[in-house]
Amino acid sequence: TTQTLVLGANCTATLPNYTSLVTTGDNCGVQSVTQSPTAGTMVSETGNLTVTLTVTDANSNETECMFTVTKVDNTPPSITCPTTQTLVLGANCMATLPNYTSLATIGDNCGVQSVIQSPIAGTTVSSAGNMTVTLTITDVNGNDTECTFTVTKVDQTPPTITCPATQTLVLGANCTATLPNYTSLATTGDNCGVQSVTQSPTAGTMVSSKGDLTVTLTVTDINGNDTECTFTVTKADNTPPVIVCKNTTVFIGNTGTYTLQAADVFDATVSSDNCSGALTVTNISPAMVSCAQLNQIIPVTVTVQDGSGNTATCTAQITVQEGTALPLGWNSADVGNANGAAGYKACSFNGSFTVSANGFSTSSSDVLHFASQQLCGNGAITVRVMAVSGGGWAGVMMRESGSPGAKKVALKTQLTSIIRREIRSVQNGPANILNFNRPNHVWLRLVRDGSTFTGYTSLNGTTWSFAFSATVSMAGCIQLGVFSESINANTTTTATFSNISVTGASNSSLTNSLPDTQIAAEQDEEVRIFPNPTTGEVTIDLDIYAGKPGTIQVFNALGALTTQERLIPGNPETHRLLLGDIAGVYTVVIQLEDSKIVRRVVVQAE
Repeated sequence: TTQTLVLGANCTATLPNYTSLVTTGDNCGVQSVTQSPTAGTMVSETGNLTVTLTVTDANSNETECMFTVTKVDNTPPSITCPTTQTLVLGANCMATLPNYTSLATIGDNCGVQSVIQSPIAGTTVSSAGNMTVTLTITDVNGNDTECTFTVTKVDQTPPTITCPATQTLVLGANCTATLPNYTSLATTGDNCGVQSVTQSPTAGTMVSSKGDLTVTLTVTDINGNDTECTFTVTKADNTPPVIVCKNTTVFIGNTGTYTLQAADVFDATVSSDNCSGALTVTNISPAMVSCAQLNQIIPVTVTVQDGSGNTATCTAQITVQEGTALPLGWNSADVGNANGAAGYKACSFNGSFTVSANGFSTSSSDVLHFASQQLCGNGAITVRVMAVSGGGWAGVMMRESGSPGAKKVALKTQLTSIIRREIRSVQNGPANILNFNRPNHVWLRLVRDGSTFTGYTSLNGTTWSFAFSATVSMAGCIQLGVFSESINANTTTTATFSNISVTGASNSSLTNSLPDTQIAAEQDEEVRIFPNPTTGEVTIDLDIYAGKPGTIQVFNALGALTTQERLIPGNPETHRLLLGDIAGVYTVVIQLEDSKIVRRVVVQAE
């Protein structure tokens, strides 16, 4: 019957001897059986092979038969899969499975017909992780073998994150705040999906002090890829400071005003701020007090700002009193053993000196207290003597030095009907005394012109009466001022002087270099200011200057500007002007394009 011959590894086989398988017979006996192809013949390839057996008897008679030998391939092909492969997922977390068949190592005895892959190449796969791929090899005879390997699907695409814009974190009363969770404000995305968003510093962290803080947000996808972004958290102090105002007393200085200082109205020692920054006084309203508020308690609004710009206000109650410091450039000293003192009040009588002295000298030396300033060259002093107590003398004086026996020229009064002139023309010499009977002459004036000294007295400070003129040779720089002089060693004389006006002296807030009233009138007699004296308001007749632009300025006895108005072309030639309601001597300066007109006006108390 049909025989099967299994091919070997090289797809060949040696043809066996099949003669023993035949059944023979002969009447005379069988001599031999032969085979074709002969045993040992090398055959190849699968398929059928016809083999012929011939039997020969002893008489050489022969008979043959044939049968089929089926050559079969029972050897499976060999295949070795590749090692683990990596497949990078794309932006949508998917990838197309490649064809891995070419990576396999294959072999077969008779030849390979095909290698196929499962899942097939081109299959769309998703999600990171491992998958098994099977390769199957089939030989030309239908034998097959398979192998498997791992394909690792990996996600190498980092997630995306967009941080929020700058955030504001308001600090609390202790200048601290709890950091919020900002992760929900981030915009995130990933091809395979977001696993988490974390924050550093973490939500709940206690932060302090104003300023900027950098916060980092980190997004992690489900496959462990991460991306971070940063944004700024501005720690803001919106809490106003807690402030306490002071209730204090301030003293109006010799200018007639006092500018309030922060230390006057604000108590920094008990005020506080949540962030402990420096507290700054940014506004004081009113910023200045003047004689108009004398002896009043003034509410002052104080605005304080902390280091973050937050403000708070409080109200200080400021008591306004009058100081006694002498004006700039003025000094006071005893001449002789007078044991005196001097002070100045800017508000009283439009500025007043109080000078006191005791002691008395029986010699030619002076014993008095002298409030003075230096005069170098020509000049003048004008005062009104308001009061003299203790029976002594008070007046104006120009002297060469503070020595008790210095050269001097003085004009003094006891506020009786007598005005006394004293002149000492020789150092340590006797004083030449002359009395004038001038009742109610409370205004005194001394004028120096070189070595000539002239004295005047007045009832009202406007119309002056000549008193004396004397020649005394003094140094170029002398002292001028007001003095008080006792007539009893055990009695103190105190004098009050008002409406003080000084010309020619340096470094004095009372110095006024404007021309004297009489001189100004001589310069331009066609300009009239009336009434003079006045109770506060005057009319200025500018008839010949009508139509010219200019300014009108008013200075008080301290030389401070109190009023300023513009002259506008086309306005009426008469101009009404309010000088002030404080009694004293005011100076009116009319400045035109090509001229300056100066007038002194006396304001009397109503």
